[in-house]
Amino acid sequence: SQLTMNCLKLQTDSISGNRCWGYYDVMGQWDPPFNCNAGIYLFCCGSCFYRFCCQFRVHSLDQTSCSNYDTPGRGAGCPSAHAAAKTNDLETQVSSATIKLHHF
Repeated sequence: SQLTMNCLKLQTDSISGNRCWGYYDVMGQWDPPFNCNAGIYLFCCGSCFYRFCCQFRVHSLDQTSCSNYDTPGRGAGCPSAHAAAKTNDLETQVSSATIKLHHF
């Protein structure tokens, strides 16, 4: 299905480390996806509820283990169709990306 293909692409992006998926943060607010491509900060790191770009793959977050894509704390693995649609809407509306950076 198309959703399965999208999930596979998201997982590939996560493995390559160049994108943090959109998610619900600790405050229950939707944080849109963002790319990690600023200089040496190429990997999505942090926790399921707080994500940022970092320098080393060893610190990268396995986003497939997170479950806060549809609603805070719910869902499993790959983002749901609802979250994927919300992500696409936000990407369409946003013309420039904000990059979150963190130094270890």
